[in-house]
Amino acid sequence: MLKFLPYLILPFLIISNCSAQRTIPFLPGTSKIGKESVVTTGKPKSEMFQSARSWIKRKYPDYYKMIQVYDVAGGQIKYKTTADLPYGRYKSMMFTVTIDIKEKKYKCTIDGLQLMGRLYNFYDAATAYDFSVDREVCEAVSKRFSEIEDGLREYVTSEGPTIARRNF
Repeated sequence: MLKFLPYLILPFLIISNCSAQRTIPFLPGTSKIGKESVVTTGKPKSEMFQSARSWIKRKYPDYYKMIQVYDVAGGQIKYKTTADLPYGRYKSMMFTVTIDIKEKKYKCTIDGLQLMGRLYNFYDAATAYDFSVDREVCEAVSKRFSEIEDGLREYVTSEGPTIARRNF
């Protein structure tokens, strides 16, 4: 019986170690995986909307394929994007980014995270389990979410380079 004891304890040590090292990005007040940030800029709504649009055009060359909602009057841009995961159990992730723009502030919500495994060719909703068993997924998702938030914040709050106007 004593020789099986390490095999019984090992899974608990791994799980506690995994959860201690990684923070699963949950949306506030929900059990959905995602990230949300509100940024106050002091700029008018129209200027922030144009800056957000310019950032999307710069970041994603094929932006016109990704846009799901483009509402100038309502101040909302919503798009779905994918990113490769070059290591770990999963080969790709897909998620939705929603930018809600009001006077002098905007909210960026990243949610709807789905993962595509290396053994199957379809996306499936990500769960906390995916983060607990695959450290690379947690790191890649957190890094990608931060890149989007930081890039958008930098572009919208600064003057940002001007990009030739084109219709979406």
